[in-house]
Amino acid sequence: MCETQGINEVNKLYGILNRAKISFMLTNNTFTMKSLILAQDER
Repeated sequence: MCETQGINEVNKLYGILNRAKISFMLTNNTFTMKSLILAQDER
């Protein structure tokens, strides 16, 4: 029981982090576009 509760807490934290990351990316569109282009060049 305790383990699943801990996993739920971690999942909640990851959800918050992902939401923050998405909003950060939206505010820095030019930066993300540059990083995407760089990632494609590396392939």
